[in-house]
Amino acid sequence: MSKSPRILTIADNMDLILSSFVLLFQPLMKRFQVALQKHLEKQNEKVSLALKELVRMHVFLLFFCFFPIYIIHLFKKWMDEIVNI
Repeated sequence: MSKSPRILTIADNMDLILSSFVLLFQPLMKRFQVALQKHLEKQNEKVSLALKELVRMHVFLLFFCFFPIYIIHLFKKWMDEIVNI
């Protein structure tokens, strides 16, 4: 007795279609992942640079604008104490 050829079921056909789909689109998905990773790294660099610039601006404002005002305030307070003695 010879075996009759096996008839493919719908599940077998779906497995074949899915595995073919994965094999066909795997390189495309890999390229997409690489492109997405590069884009996210570039965005991260932009955010990092913006944060560094923001910190520099705050340091500048603190030491060159607000600090002298605070020194003047302390000087006036010191002068008031001297006058009130």
